[in-house]
Amino acid sequence: MTQCLHKPSASRPNVKCLVDGDTIPKGALVLLGSPPALAGSFSFILGIGETAALGWLPGFGPDVDAIVLQAVNDRGGSAFAIAASAAPCWQCVL
Repeated sequence: MTQCLHKPSASRPNVKCLVDGDTIPKGALVLLGSPPALAGSFSFILGIGETAALGWLPGFGPDVDAIVLQAVNDRGGSAFAIAASAAPCWQCVL
């Protein structure tokens, strides 16, 4: 997910970019991969450095603020599960 949905504040300094119950805008989603269930695992590499996000997409792409997973089959898709969510520093954004 390339958009942080929640901004930290002095009263909520530890808020995460994505929390249970949030509606994720379609434009904020980037597909990192679609492995078959039989693979048993999936990995990817994010660029790292000075950022409040988890990292950024290869080639200095947009920041990745959260990683969500979804199981999909011919009957549809599950709800998203939050695998990781950035917690930006509130002093940095105020």
